[in-house]
Formats: sequence, C-alpha cells, structure tokens
Amino acid sequence: IDFGVRRLGHAVRLIVALFRTCPVTPLVVGIGFEWRDRVLLREVDVPVVVRDRAVDQTGLLHNVPHAYLTDACGDDALAEIVFGHGSVRRA
Repeated sequence: IDFGVRRLGHAVRLIVALFRTCPVTPLVVGIGFEWRDRVLLREVDVPVVVRDRAVDQTGLLHNVPHAYLTDACGDDALAEIVFGHGSVRRA
C-alpha cells in the first residue's frame, strides 16, 4: 500500500497511528539492528535491538538508549522478546 509518504519516519508514525485506532490499543514492538532502523525504533512502544557483531551499533544504541537488547538470533531472539527466554521448542 502506498500511503504517499516520502520519509520513513512519517510512514512509521502513520502505521502506528492506524494501529492505535483499534478498540484495544496494541503494544507496538519494533525490531532493528542497524543505524537505519533508528527511525522505526524511536516511534514504537517497545524498541528492540538485536545485537550483530558484524554491524557497528554504537550510534543506534546511543540514539535509542532505552531499547531492549538481545544477543540471540532468529527464533531465539523472538522467543526472548516475547516470552522472556531464548529457547524455542519445536514439535
């Protein structure tokens, strides 16, 4: 869907505003790991930074100092964010 928004920050704010019109206001979580993700992480209720040793995250961590940090990757990172632990069991 093209909302006609030219800047990422405006697009994120628009999407978050649309979610907040729901009868039950959702908790908006943003997940990022590199500098360009700072715009998303500043607009959400719960910013999450997944650490990546291959990316210099110094600027991102300073820009979003209240972000939740995880060293886990993939399914383990999502489990840690959602459930508070990094172990996902598969059937």
